[in-house]
Amino acid sequence: MFFKLLYAVLYGDLLMTCYNKCRAYEINKGDSKAMLDKWQKRLGDIFRKGSREYIKTKKLYKEILDDFASVKISDEKKIRVGIVGEIYVKYSPLANNHLEDFLISEGCEPVVPSLLEFVMYCAAGTFNDAKIYDKKTMQSRIYKLGYKLIYKKQKELIAAMKAQGKFEPLHDFEHLRALADKYISQGVVMGEGWLIPAEMAALAQSGVENIICTQPFGCLPNHIVAKGMSRAIKEQNPNANIVAIDYDPGATRVNQENRIKLMLANAKR
Repeated sequence: MFFKLLYAVLYGDLLMTCYNKCRAYEINKGDSKAMLDKWQKRLGDIFRKGSREYIKTKKLYKEILDDFASVKISDEKKIRVGIVGEIYVKYSPLANNHLEDFLISEGCEPVVPSLLEFVMYCAAGTFNDAKIYDKKTMQSRIYKLGYKLIYKKQKELIAAMKAQGKFEPLHDFEHLRALADKYISQGVVMGEGWLIPAEMAALAQSGVENIICTQPFGCLPNHIVAKGMSRAIKEQNPNANIVAIDYDPGATRVNQENRIKLMLANAKR
């Protein structure tokens, strides 16, 4: 079950990355969605079978990357907008009012960090705490072994994306940890903790200077590590254009979208 979950996250991250890139620039509207549907069905069938075909990542990664690379895209330059924040609001269209669709409609390319980063953040938190508080346990040792396995799998996916060359590889998690250390302690693990400033810094460093931090209204931990760290990240990355958006049933969608449009207006200037 653990291995199926791990591979499902890896494939999901790859599909998300390729899909967001292609649909922002596709010439024939709907081609990217058709490719996504094809691979969701195929991978779903593979996982439902009793076989372990899903572990043939080298073959499947290449096929996925080549298929999405075949989607006809324009060479138009668009504003790239990174999306970070609280785990549910960051990924769920229900929670963030279809933020990725809105960015596409505004002529932008949404760039969403991988879900695997959050999985690794959770694993790293356990053995980091054991080191910080000098209290190593069997659980922390098991989590460290699990982390090493997951990191190895992430490196394999990154290598496949680099070899194919059409899509920007995922952030190396050890690089994220090193970036976090410039701004905040890895002992800060409330909410999404040090992962949010690390992802913002990694996005800015890779040229995605416009960043939306999605937050549930009143979520104090994420306000501290997101809004609280924005200034420090901007000092190191002067061109970073960061806006924090609260998503709450009481907040109007118009107000949220207007704040994003203001951020995009700044980006265009």
